[in-house]
Amino acid sequence: MIRTITLLYVLLSCACFAESRIQDRELSRTEVHRVSCAPSVVTTVVLPGPITSLDGAGFIADPGLEQGKFLLAFRPGDSFFTVEPLVAKATANLNVMVKGEVYVLLLEDNPADFAYVVRFETVAGAGKPIGKQDKVATDRQLLSLMEVLKGFPLLERFNRDALTGIESTEGTIDWEKLRSGVQYRMVRTIRRDSIDAVAYLFEIRSDRKIVVDYPSVGVSSGNRVYSATIADINAVVEPGETGTVAIVIQGDGRGGRNNLSAGSEVTLQLGELVEAQ
Repeated sequence: MIRTITLLYVLLSCACFAESRIQDRELSRTEVHRVSCAPSVVTTVVLPGPITSLDGAGFIADPGLEQGKFLLAFRPGDSFFTVEPLVAKATANLNVMVKGEVYVLLLEDNPADFAYVVRFETVAGAGKPIGKQDKVATDRQLLSLMEVLKGFPLLERFNRDALTGIESTEGTIDWEKLRSGVQYRMVRTIRRDSIDAVAYLFEIRSDRKIVVDYPSVGVSSGNRVYSATIADINAVVEPGETGTVAIVIQGDGRGGRNNLSAGSEVTLQLGELVEAQ
């Protein structure tokens, strides 16, 4: 009995430890937000929208060319960046601009309290966290899932902790007929069950020019059609070229759950505004 209780305590302690390394936090423009990092650990920081600028001292992109306190990787337009301390007990502030607002992050080398992933969520109204009470996904969460979908191969290789809570399925090399002269294939599907959202990455090709009808994009499964909540697509596909269709579907469009898994069989739904011969 004592051994069972001890084992249960250890398992619960490990679970709490793992959860503390993946953090969801509120973001406020009137506070300084501490982000703890550790040497040889990549910490991914996710913001509630595309990052316009990052300003700070001591952050470098290549330790082989320059010296600094933190190694930082970021692409303009992304809603996340990664950071790793290079100096023991290093601290530095990083001012981040998102949607015209500046937020202050204090990065610090703190191995005892580091996080693999820190997801920041803005607050609405009188400090009420968006989507916390009713479990409805926020725009930031859906955009973050879209970024994970498109960056999945790199995250899987270099930062698997960013994929915590993600179910994924790879597509096939086989092309399927969508309509006359137009083919598509599934590249990848991912799902985050906590927000009941599934994301799909397709490729499309055509022997004629097509102009995609953006509101028509979605998937069908069985006798149900699910419209895209957000989409990132090549609106125009020229003859002989390959375009991409990345979509996120949250819920069932009627206030309920879609319950689509990453392995659910789906068919791409995509209309055309113009068909140019």
